[in-house]
Amino acid sequence: MKTPTYDNFQVAPNTLPQTRFGAQEMGDPGAAITQQAKVSMALGQHYGEQALQQMMAANQSVADQKWVEVENYRLQLQQEYEQERGLNALNREGGLSLADEYNNKLNQFIADQAESLNNRAQVEMFAHRVGPTQADFSDGVTKHMMAESRKFQEETLKGRMDVTISGAIVAPTEQAFATAIARLEGNIGDIAAHEGWPPEKAQMELRAKVGEVVSQRANRLMDMNFYDEAKSMVAQYAPMMDGKTALDLQARIAKFQMDEEDEQLGRAFAEAYQKGGMVDLGNQSTPPAGKAGGSGNVRTYTTQGGGNFRKMGGSRSWRNNNPGNMEYGTFAKSHGAIGTDGRFAIFPTEEAGRRAKEALIFESNGGKRLPNNPLDYGAGIGYRDKTLTQMIAAYAPASENNTRAYQQRVLAAVGGRNKRMRDYTPAERKAIMQAMLVVEGWKEGRVEGAAGAAVAANAGGGRQGRDSEPAATQQPRMVRIPGGDMAAIERQIDRLPPGRRENVRRSFRDRVSMIERGENDLIQKTNRNALDAIASGARVQDLPAEVKTILGPSRLQALDDYRDKLVRGEQNKMEEAAKPIYYDFLYHPEKLTGMSEEQIINLAPTIGMDKANNLLERKRRQERDGDQSVPKVEAEVLNWATRQLNIKTGSNASAEDLQKRGWLMDNIMQANRDFYSTHKRYMTQGEVREFVTKTLMDNYVSEYMLRGVFWDSLEQERVPALIASPQQRGRMRYEQGSK
Repeated sequence: MKTPTYDNFQVAPNTLPQTRFGAQEMGDPGAAITQQAKVSMALGQHYGEQALQQMMAANQSVADQKWVEVENYRLQLQQEYEQERGLNALNREGGLSLADEYNNKLNQFIADQAESLNNRAQVEMFAHRVGPTQADFSDGVTKHMMAESRKFQEETLKGRMDVTISGAIVAPTEQAFATAIARLEGNIGDIAAHEGWPPEKAQMELRAKVGEVVSQRANRLMDMNFYDEAKSMVAQYAPMMDGKTALDLQARIAKFQMDEEDEQLGRAFAEAYQKGGMVDLGNQSTPPAGKAGGSGNVRTYTTQGGGNFRKMGGSRSWRNNNPGNMEYGTFAKSHGAIGTDGRFAIFPTEEAGRRAKEALIFESNGGKRLPNNPLDYGAGIGYRDKTLTQMIAAYAPASENNTRAYQQRVLAAVGGRNKRMRDYTPAERKAIMQAMLVVEGWKEGRVEGAAGAAVAANAGGGRQGRDSEPAATQQPRMVRIPGGDMAAIERQIDRLPPGRRENVRRSFRDRVSMIERGENDLIQKTNRNALDAIASGARVQDLPAEVKTILGPSRLQALDDYRDKLVRGEQNKMEEAAKPIYYDFLYHPEKLTGMSEEQIINLAPTIGMDKANNLLERKRRQERDGDQSVPKVEAEVLNWATRQLNIKTGSNASAEDLQKRGWLMDNIMQANRDFYSTHKRYMTQGEVREFVTKTLMDNYVSEYMLRGVFWDSLEQERVPALIASPQQRGRMRYEQGSK
């Protein structure tokens, strides 16, 4: 863009007329006269110069005044163009750029001011003044336009990437997700080009964003119990992610999947406990053998898809996924070891190694006979029956360890409680495992070559090769549980891997408790609490796992729809539109009799939580009091009262009319209930008509007492008695006279 310059007027220097002063020729006067003439000439010249200076000063003042006006206008224009942001600064009407548009405005103003000047000298002085003003203004507006252009580009690029990420997370198909990832890669490339990133930074940003997207989509898939799909996705995109992120994510998926399986197994045990039957324990066999090996500070893993990744640096136990530095052998292989570094076992995941160690020290009978061990390691006693100090003496012999210090450190983690290993609680076991991890010197290194690494994070993630051990046969294990046989269930739970037992046991007990209390009651209560949580701002994914399990997919979807309406601001509109539904229940309370509590609670997303809770309490009162809770009121009486109170009905009825009609019905029934509490019977229809008729003859206010059919008013605000709100009705008492 060409920066405009002020060239509206170019003038030549003004040549002012020269005033000439001279003496008249008089011959040769005397000396005095000659001297006087010289003085007169000097004086004339002096006054001419003064006049010239005054004229120049006057011209300068005029030029300066015009320049001040230009400066004020320039400041005004600057304030204007600085308010033009984003697209407004770039897309101007008329096809001119922002800089051209505002430079033209200033130049035109300057030209207008120049035309009002009186002479060439003023013009030249004015031009000298406004030249820098024009240059500074043009530079400023150009810089503003360029800055807004850059900012707009940045916002556009970021917006494109945000939309791509959001779309990727909720992509309906794998192909759509792949397309979104490709688009994301392009977005990062565009941002890198715009920002001038080096290739290394661009690659780092791409790996971070892909990791973010894959993680969020994996969470979404897990929320829907699509664990296999989540694992497959992570494995596919692991080469585009940070290696550690891929490993951690797959390990997390595997854990969540196992937790879900434990939850389902616990529920299956509960169902069998209630009525007996077969329970599928799932696959309890050793994971398929994989391939891993290496020495020194590098471990190489071969994944199911044939890809390789390396764990480098860190501690030996970390590189081996072996937090207990368990030696390679029969026990390690039976618990999933897929290789050895020459002495210690290599496991496919850290979780697999942890479970193997936990099984060894808390549940196995190993370590009965140890040669040349001077410490008390509980000779002849398996690990599960050893005390903590005996276990450590056997696990970490003095020939290779500072066993005493090891014992003290781990013992301190459980408050000095030196119990048999099998007797420690889950919390204590966790503390022991963590303390041993610290003593063993666990330290993370780095992961390189992330292709397929995510698969390896799964306990069954190894690849069977020619030099691998054969994969274990996958056989489901079915067991028959007699109804009510708690001991049989406990025996089956104890056969599970140690890390799963407490989860299954908790799920089993929760499910039994739910069944014993009544499944429907728990579902209703849980749904009610979930609705309250959603109304308070919680998300469906934030609800506890047990809540999700109780409610099931369909109710969770309804909750998610409810939240979407709240977020979009549609809920209030919907509740307003649904008022007729609510007031219809007030007008016809008998309709509540044929509804379940769950059906009423399910109205909450439509009519609102407060109104749903109100209807629920009314139903419970009706069930508690039987038919007595719904006094019959003749339609003729209601219609007459409706007309007397000017309440519209039918298609002409407003929400306010419907509300008043609901309160009318409610208040008549409340008066009848109060009558029943005194007389042990409801009013006859004639008494109802009399009550309504006489009540309409007067008004009530916020505080009053009804004696017979007369109202005593205590405040000035007057409201028809029969359409009192619940809040107002809470401060009144009906005392129908004896009949």
